[in-house]
Amino acid sequence: MKKRLNEFVILNTLRKQYSLIIISVIFLISSCAGVKPIKTPATIEELMQKYSKVTTITGLGDGTMKTPEKSFEGTVTINVDKDDLMVKVYSMGFLAGSLSSHNQIVQSNMSIHPEAKDIIAQGIIDGLLWWNIDDFVITEKDGFYIIEGMDKTLTINKITMLPVKMKLRLKHGDSMDITYNDEIRVDDYLFPKEIIATFDGYYVKCVFDSMKILNIGLSK
Repeated sequence: MKKRLNEFVILNTLRKQYSLIIISVIFLISSCAGVKPIKTPATIEELMQKYSKVTTITGLGDGTMKTPEKSFEGTVTINVDKDDLMVKVYSMGFLAGSLSSHNQIVQSNMSIHPEAKDIIAQGIIDGLLWWNIDDFVITEKDGFYIIEGMDKTLTINKITMLPVKMKLRLKHGDSMDITYNDEIRVDDYLFPKEIIATFDGYYVKCVFDSMKILNIGLSK
């Protein structure tokens, strides 16, 4: 009798464990089934065509800006399209500074040299909307596509088809270096999660926690 009772307990325990495993597997499969995989563009032309449908990016993340005069650090909100930009930096829940650009007129209440304001605004717009390159030439080197435009050079990873770095050619022969790291998914797109821009003693970094886009190919 005791032996049969032990066998019953063991069998019942195994059944419970087996049931838990089945439930876990079903939950995992159902979770994965809800995430549609993103199709990676096969060519640069396909890549540019896909991303050219994105007109506006709105992002929230952690930002750092270092200038020769002062440093800023906090939560950053960014709204950008090819013509307009609005950046707000919050510290301890309060607005610490802002940078905006409308019709190429840049304004900011942060301690930034007037010429640097224009360069930073240009860098943020071009850095986030990295696919906006006209009349470009494509070459290949060491697993990367090198896209050469009139005022910028963009390097794309052949495997991920995401940007790795960009060099912006500025006025007076100066340049800005932009590097990209990691990735964040937004709808059917992948974007760099971390963007770092440097030039002439200035350092701007943003790590996005969330991002939204306006896509002319979708009705939202």
